[in-house]
Amino acid sequence: LEGMLMVPFVLICWMLPYQLKGGAEKDAGEVSMEAHSPSSSHRTERKGPSLYNEVKAILSIPVFINISLGYAAYCAVLAGISTFGPIFFQGLQFFPDEKSASLHFSAIVALAGVVGTPVGGYISDRLAGGKASREQVLTTCLRIMSFSSVFGVIFSICSAYCTTRNSFLFCMGTAIMFLFLPTGCCTMAVMESVPTKMRASAVALNILIMHVLGDVPSPIAIGSLKDYLAPNCNTKRVDGYEVLNPLCVEDGEGLRLTLVLCLSGLVFTVIFWTIPLVFPWCGRPAYGRGMETGEHLA
Repeated sequence: LEGMLMVPFVLICWMLPYQLKGGAEKDAGEVSMEAHSPSSSHRTERKGPSLYNEVKAILSIPVFINISLGYAAYCAVLAGISTFGPIFFQGLQFFPDEKSASLHFSAIVALAGVVGTPVGGYISDRLAGGKASREQVLTTCLRIMSFSSVFGVIFSICSAYCTTRNSFLFCMGTAIMFLFLPTGCCTMAVMESVPTKMRASAVALNILIMHVLGDVPSPIAIGSLKDYLAPNCNTKRVDGYEVLNPLCVEDGEGLRLTLVLCLSGLVFTVIFWTIPLVFPWCGRPAYGRGMETGEHLA
């Protein structure tokens, strides 16, 4: 229903003129490149790139591809945990009923978000604020994203093998807090990885990649995996209420393995977000008139 209501607005946006008047403020790198251009004194007004050329240009930037693929894996894990979290909590015998499992799961997610998100923003501001260059901001964001995802993987995998409720809640809450740290950095890294005038398109393309490869297929895949490894961990109608199948206790190991495999998707996040730090050629931001007008693609 929500999708149908959004269709008219999508059509309106599609029919609006793509090329807007005026220009975004250029950063130091772009101004420097244009100032030394032989044709800078004989500059003529140029048309902006087509939507196809702009998307093609953005997809040719290695650091953008790594950030987007890592973000897709990151969101795939979060979507799976948010969908099946209460089932994991209850099925692993940490909570007696669905209400208690859902309440505790919601509480740790909310608390972790309240702590993790502003802390991540504060750290990025402290390390890359002020007069930092684009390269410095991008590198700082990638470091925060990489290190926080590494700790997120460690604590999340540990939580899957916890045997007590308190240790499970501590490890899972800490893991989610670390996963919330890079939320602002990821958007900032996307914007710093592309030319100034392509930032809006880059953010939109990043979100599209995240949905297509991340949070849309993730619940379906994890649900199918859970049904295969823990077939008894489904719901049954008892006295008119949907409750977790009591036989789920017999599939505890299968459910635990499902949780581990779901959380293991964060390994891809670590890999994609670390590659630009290990290989400098893959971590440089793209900027310059050739990129912005699509000339390098001609």
